[in-house]
Amino acid sequence: MSWIPGTAAHSWQAVAASGSSLGIQGAYVAAEVIAATTADLLLNPGLIQTAQQEMQKARGETFIYKPLLGTREPDLNYYNK
Repeated sequence: MSWIPGTAAHSWQAVAASGSSLGIQGAYVAAEVIAATTADLLLNPGLIQTAQQEMQKARGETFIYKPLLGTREPDLNYYNK
């Protein structure tokens, strides 16, 4: 985002900054970074393996995934009426 630091999201200030020429340039730079990163990953698959190994090391062997939802049912269930 090309916002002034401290700008609240979904405010008129954020909308004005995003729609300005500076905001559009910022979006263009972000798109270039995402495209270059994707190209790097596609051209060098070893980067993905290195990243996965680094993540496993940072999480540790005892890591257990626990969803934020916990054990409760979702608030809305459209399948069971």
